[in-house]
Amino acid sequence: MELKGNIAIVTGAARGIGLGVAKALARQGAHVIALDRLAEELEQAGEQLRSAGSVETGILDVSDAEAVRARVADIRGRHGRIDILVNNAGISVKGDNGRRIPFLSSTREAWDTTLQVNLTGTYEFCRAVIPGMVKQKYGRVVNIASQAGRTRPEFADTAYAASKAGVIGLTRSIAEEVSQFGVTANCVAPGRIDTPMVATAGAQANALYAERIPARRIGTTEELAAAVAFLASPGSSFISGTTIDVNGGYFMT
Repeated sequence: MELKGNIAIVTGAARGIGLGVAKALARQGAHVIALDRLAEELEQAGEQLRSAGSVETGILDVSDAEAVRARVADIRGRHGRIDILVNNAGISVKGDNGRRIPFLSSTREAWDTTLQVNLTGTYEFCRAVIPGMVKQKYGRVVNIASQAGRTRPEFADTAYAASKAGVIGLTRSIAEEVSQFGVTANCVAPGRIDTPMVATAGAQANALYAERIPARRIGTTEELAAAVAFLASPGSSFISGTTIDVNGGYFMT
């Protein structure tokens, strides 16, 4: 899993899963470009990121396609290549007390916003980065999906579940086309992971949920990041188009 010399992009890196992934890749020796639209939180995470290894941070909204293309061009121009792309940035619209908003109460505005960030943002980054990976005959794309995109969503709303199912389909389609060029594309689908987003459901709800997980607990960002780091490594060269479930056994295939 040695990543020394690799240039890695991680979106949504200011907190939660993205922060954990950025630190894990940096510890493996990659130079990580940690991106997020949350400027204050990214600044606060800066010390953690830099203590993990070689990391630079940047403000970016993945729903801004023009900004995504410009950022990728800048990174490639400065570093000469991009070896790893982790599309983690995502949003989930919640109701009161972190509860899911029922489909019959959902709005088109929330649908459009969620799909634009979670699915279209992933598409735009892949579209901007992968041609360079194909040209250099090497690349690792890891898209963060969700258990909600794999089975029935209990906490996530309809738009979030649909967007994450879309990410899985997008990833398979990409893998079908680019694996022949030494570029792999895979998903990691987190179950209940201890993140700020999950915390909005409340301690009691998460404790009750944990009782239904075979591991009898929710996961950590470090455990999720370990799966991402493996898929981002040279050792995963014959794995493409798959989804790794990291959920303590809650959902099994």
